[in-house]
Amino acid sequence: MLQELRVSQFAIIDSLQIEFQNGLNILSGETGSGKSVLLKSLALLMGEKASADTIRTGCSTATVEGSFNLKKRPDLEKKLESLGIEVESHQLIVRRIISAEDKSKVFLNGVLSPLSQLRDFVAPLIEVTGPNAPLIEMTGQHDNRNLLSKSYHLDLLDQYGHLWDKRSNYESKFTTWSELKTNIKDFEKKSQEKAQRLDFLKFQFQEYANLDLDLDQDLNLEQEIKTLKNSSKLVGFADLCDQVIYQDDDSVSARLKSLLKKSAEMASLDANLADKISNLQQAQVLIDDAVYAIRSYVQKIDADPAALDEKESRLSQIRKLQKKHGEDLTAMAQFFESMKSEISNLENSDQHILTLKKQASLLELELKKLAEELHSAR
Repeated sequence: MLQELRVSQFAIIDSLQIEFQNGLNILSGETGSGKSVLLKSLALLMGEKASADTIRTGCSTATVEGSFNLKKRPDLEKKLESLGIEVESHQLIVRRIISAEDKSKVFLNGVLSPLSQLRDFVAPLIEVTGPNAPLIEMTGQHDNRNLLSKSYHLDLLDQYGHLWDKRSNYESKFTTWSELKTNIKDFEKKSQEKAQRLDFLKFQFQEYANLDLDLDQDLNLEQEIKTLKNSSKLVGFADLCDQVIYQDDDSVSARLKSLLKKSAEMASLDANLADKISNLQQAQVLIDDAVYAIRSYVQKIDADPAALDEKESRLSQIRKLQKKHGEDLTAMAQFFESMKSEISNLENSDQHILTLKKQASLLELELKKLAEELHSAR
């Protein structure tokens, strides 16, 4: 609740302090006594935009400050603390400073805050909203339309009877029940469209199923075709390696062996050279391993033209589907997996409708029970 209001240099007010008591507080007075000015200062605490015109003549700033007790509003205390605003002794001090030169400033417990945060905490609402009611609720002399509203009467009743939880539970389940009924109508209405859609999906999926895509193998299909097309070049490269390293009169292997023999003689002259020579020995081993690996790989290449034609034909089929259903093989596989799921749902839609109807029926019984409990409590 609002405990205290301080106003200074605002409109016709020089300095004013009002302490409010628990229960009903009435401000009365003749026309022109300043009641409306006081209401304007309260509106500023609720987040209304400030104007430099409201500053008292001859002054540079105006200040409106309100002290609120949040003992019964732990929700607001928690929200303030989440924003880094400390709350001591359940007190919230709201201060607004209106300047003739700058924009007005808002402070919540001494922390400079945006106007939007002030509106979140002290909002000018008329309708009753249960345990989260505003800190200030202002009603004017013409705000009597709610007296004719049945929903407003119900709000008052549910607030007074502490029935908001029961009501919210009923409303939530009623929303779910309404959505179920809508889904059932949609499924039944689209039965003919469903059959056409199912035929179309099955046709497309069969094209994919016939391909029997294998991600582990087909991802490398393009590279395999490239290898087969260039198999003669790869074999020639393997032969070149063998010739340069082993076959030539002045081969790499022969020259390296001669160098290693000479290195061993030098090592006998200087023991410190032995460690350095080991890298040359390692080079001989690495060269031999490399040539063996290249020769073994090339020998495994199947240069059969029939195998190349088969792989190119398969790649062409994959590219054709890929152009329509996915940027790459993984995306295409995911697309058809979702298509498979849709086909399954459509094929089992009759059973799905029965399941939805059963859920709606059970929920309707639960709603009737909740409605009776809420009606009895009211």
